[in-house]
Amino acid sequence: MFSLYTDFGREAYFPAIITKGAVLYKDIFNTFICPLSYLSNAVLIKIFGQNLNVFYTAGAANAFAILSGIYLISREFLNRNLSLAISIFIMFYCCFYTGLMNYLTPYSYAVVYGLCAVIFSLLFYIKYLKNSKTILLYTAFFFSGIAVSCKYEYILFSLILFVLFFVLKPDLKKFVLTAASFLSVPFICLTTLIIQGLTLQELQNYFEILRNFVQQPYIKKVYATSFYFDIKAIITSFKNFFSIFSVTAVSFFILKKADMSNNKAYCHLLYLFAAVLFMLCLCCVKFIGFCVYEAVSYMPVLVLILFIIKIKEIIKDKSVVIIVLSSLVISSKCFWYLANNFYGRYFLPLLIVSLFIMLTKYYFKPEHQTYLQKSLIFIVVLLGLCSFRLNLAGLVVRNTPVKTPTGTIYSQKDEAQSYNSVLNYLINNTKPDETIVVLGAAPLINFLAQRNSINFYNHFDEAILGAYGEKRIISAYTKTKPDYFIIFGKADKNYDLCHTYGKNICRFIQRNYTKEHKFVTEGTNDYVVIYHHIKN
Repeated sequence: MFSLYTDFGREAYFPAIITKGAVLYKDIFNTFICPLSYLSNAVLIKIFGQNLNVFYTAGAANAFAILSGIYLISREFLNRNLSLAISIFIMFYCCFYTGLMNYLTPYSYAVVYGLCAVIFSLLFYIKYLKNSKTILLYTAFFFSGIAVSCKYEYILFSLILFVLFFVLKPDLKKFVLTAASFLSVPFICLTTLIIQGLTLQELQNYFEILRNFVQQPYIKKVYATSFYFDIKAIITSFKNFFSIFSVTAVSFFILKKADMSNNKAYCHLLYLFAAVLFMLCLCCVKFIGFCVYEAVSYMPVLVLILFIIKIKEIIKDKSVVIIVLSSLVISSKCFWYLANNFYGRYFLPLLIVSLFIMLTKYYFKPEHQTYLQKSLIFIVVLLGLCSFRLNLAGLVVRNTPVKTPTGTIYSQKDEAQSYNSVLNYLINNTKPDETIVVLGAAPLINFLAQRNSINFYNHFDEAILGAYGEKRIISAYTKTKPDYFIIFGKADKNYDLCHTYGKNICRFIQRNYTKEHKFVTEGTNDYVVIYHHIKN
């Protein structure tokens, strides 16, 4: 249910080789600084074996925990039905999204594991603010430490927690125990890496490469939509937001009129009108699906504006303050554009909860609360159904199985054709101890075929190649002498590895290895070339 060419291969392969003795940051270059998600998944593989079902189950359990946590946080401020509607929308729009940025087989388990920890940290901290039980405080900071150990961006969330904690003027004992709770998981992670053999010099080498990585032009291009202030895009987004808002406003008016009417026939007529409106909206699910995709893009900006307008009232409630500020800081890397095909779907849940809390508590009078929450339920359920329909359409396209000893993936026909051809060849013609380097794709092939690659230089994209330097990569390949190279290429030379950023690497392989097989993907003319046998 994801693109086979994308980064998920790293999520599966890295934990697998950790179980075989590889050490993060020493033997594996990982663009994600924090180690907990990879170490945790390695433990799961060690216990349950190298199989995709381990990752599917872990992702599903974590997604269920996120949905449960979002519901419980919402219930602290909103009614049961609206809280349930929010969870349903997040389930269909975020968790079960058929692209890479889902919660089951995600771009990064570090993001979703960390998000889950943030949500439960918030939940326990809000509970602590209400009843002052110190065990809840320590638990909140423990989960905050988990979040930071998964993804470094969540440290901003932890800073928010600590600032609000100091505002309460804790005594020394409480501060020490709180700090110990927060640092316990990061300390365990660091200790584990040291025991595995990571040294300070190796860590310094890693950070040198990482520094080069973040300075690559390709990285700036990837994050441009998140940081670049584009007024035209904002206008387009708010047009779509207005479409969603109009449906909500009309439903609010209908429900209010129906509730206030003493005439049963008139009341039933209004409810019928609402039902017809609902059905008309369902007929336009593709349009509404596009609208919500664009409308939520500037959710962080909208949440911040609403927070600033009512800041004098909101700061009186520490629970609301921490929810709103937390939702903003964890989404700060996508502040100007919450890209739904990037990190947006991971940061959206807390932003939606923050938005609805502020709307219900500070922007509508108490007598209008019932109608407002009913209207929000109406629109959120509608959007959830739209997402469900779009997800089904995505699943219909991904209907071709890639069956391997380590599990089954369903993908698009052309991707599945490429992978099935390569996997069948590797499983039938290579030995388990032979090393295979896959270029032009993430190292999912290595995981599925249960074949090792070399450490550090087992795959690269344009930014990672720039961080390594071609000379360093070629030198490593010369010393390690991999048994096979597999190159995933594109028919369009503008996107082809060997015609763009990987020219010299491809030349090295072509000069020193023999082309053994070439598979051409029917319909696209994309290709996969297998190189074997070092030339004399």
